[in-house]
Amino acid sequence: MVPYKRHCAKTIEMIVTSGTDSGIIKDASVPCENRTIHRILLWWNVVLPYFMNIIKSLSERLNILYNPTPSLREIVRAIVNSNSWIFANSICTRSVAMSA
Repeated sequence: MVPYKRHCAKTIEMIVTSGTDSGIIKDASVPCENRTIHRILLWWNVVLPYFMNIIKSLSERLNILYNPTPSLREIVRAIVNSNSWIFANSICTRSVAMSA
């Protein structure tokens, strides 16, 4: 589960790990339209630096070791449990994604 997202973590992780710059995924196992895939990739590219800074901060403050490239599920769990999750619409709204 990913807060404020309509798709499950597994679907979002498939999109993020196999996504391209064009936002089009050739894999038929992703149950989304290309526009939705593009919006998810846009959201991920915007929030990833914030998430990685939170992970780094938690790692230093609590002396926790994370994988060098943590999975989406690890990132989401750490961010939510530390009360650092920000409302997605304050970062990237549908109107912003559609105008890109």
